[in-house]
Amino acid sequence: MVNIYLALETHVFMPFLYTRVSCCHDGGDLGKTYDARDPELLASMYSQAVALHLNESWYGDSSIPACAIPDFPPGSNLWSLSTSCRNKAFVQDSAQEIMARMKPTQKIVALLILPVGGAIADSIGRRPVLVAYACCLAIAC
Repeated sequence: MVNIYLALETHVFMPFLYTRVSCCHDGGDLGKTYDARDPELLASMYSQAVALHLNESWYGDSSIPACAIPDFPPGSNLWSLSTSCRNKAFVQDSAQEIMARMKPTQKIVALLILPVGGAIADSIGRRPVLVAYACCLAIAC
């Protein structure tokens, strides 16, 4: 059962989070942390940029600023996984940060709600409580 949840999180929820990350808009800057500096990564970016006919004017530089990384298409292994942010490292860090906040919150809420639901189920029956849980889940989604 645990594998099903892990698969759902990996293949459904995380990609959903990736698409919601935005950056470099309104003149924002991600700072030097997310600049591309690795020579192998730069060479890979350059070769794919040439193959895809993207702007490769940065070739020969020792790094690429975080917001100047080429906009690789979804089929590329260098695609950021977000439609509104080009920097893959920033997108992945942002999604992991969201997950790091959401997981404990989910556990705390479950710890508070499940005993209450159990007590209500003891008094009025399981079926109405399960229907109420399902309705709340549908509303939350």
